[in-house]
Amino acid sequence: MVIPDQKNILLYDGCCKLCSSAVQWVQKYQKKPFVEFVSMQTAIGKQVILQRGINTADKDTVVFILNGQVYKKSKAVFKVASFLKPPMSFLRYFSFLPLFFMDFLYDLLAKYRYRLFGRKEVCVLPEK
Repeated sequence: MVIPDQKNILLYDGCCKLCSSAVQWVQKYQKKPFVEFVSMQTAIGKQVILQRGINTADKDTVVFILNGQVYKKSKAVFKVASFLKPPMSFLRYFSFLPLFFMDFLYDLLAKYRYRLFGRKEVCVLPEK
């Protein structure tokens, strides 16, 4: 099965409590349904990763595919933020900060996310 480029997909770690909560938050505040949420651990998630040539060693990275373009880490967060309702869309304004700095902060949070927020035994899919 080939995933069409027209689909906007947010790949996330379905076992991570922080990631799953962030997905629910985005669902709540998005302007209109613009994205499909796919856990990296699902068959579809693995297929998207393979089809797009995404590095599977990067499991600590959120991936946002928008119109066929792949965004990772803080760039993915900023792209998603641009589709949120005000005032939540304010997050996109932090994109002016240097990418290496924002990705450093992202990597730091990603490294300790299980320790800080916990891990689910079973990967949870979004409600919608």
